[in-house]
Amino acid sequence: MTVASRRFDFPKATPRGEVEGFKILRAEALRVLAWAPTPSMGTDRPALVLARVAASDQSVNPPPRVEELVESSIGLCRLIAASGKSADFNADYAAQQVARAISAIGIEANKNIEVKSPTLRLRPWKVDGARLLEAIELIQSNKDPYITEMVKQTRPLLLDLEAGRVTQAANLGTWANGDTKPAGNSLYKGGEPSEVKPRSVSDE
Repeated sequence: MTVASRRFDFPKATPRGEVEGFKILRAEALRVLAWAPTPSMGTDRPALVLARVAASDQSVNPPPRVEELVESSIGLCRLIAASGKSADFNADYAAQQVARAISAIGIEANKNIEVKSPTLRLRPWKVDGARLLEAIELIQSNKDPYITEMVKQTRPLLLDLEAGRVTQAANLGTWANGDTKPAGNSLYKGGEPSEVKPRSVSDE
């Protein structure tokens, strides 16, 4: 969890390979953290680490790569599904961060998904789409109105991603950041602050 949540401010002259290497290491840590059984474990709050990466929170530096958005989203969906009616966890707020991540993934995919050469294709986009669809299916039985709508908003994008088509990622981003908001205004109820503050494009 320490590696997954570690912030590192690289000097501007840092070679790109070094920065990307750090992100790869962080992605591996997120992949492990994504299997956390509950949103909270003692004083640790794995769901908060995943939510902040998924939303590209201002505290996550350097900004996450697509691989990290995928792994953190899948982990959050697992925790939403496992949380039930947890007294201290706002599953709808977590779902909002997943929607933000899926929008960002779709935007990046749209720039690259129609590239024919395997050497120029940056990600296995169809695989990403399939994995995220499986994760969304874990939470579609949740009766929370916001989560129900979030599933409705994200499934078409993921179906397009899985099929190798250009997605309506910008529309999902508008919904996730618009007037339709989850009832919860933080990830956890009470305790230390657990809000998510997505960075703007100009921050990246």
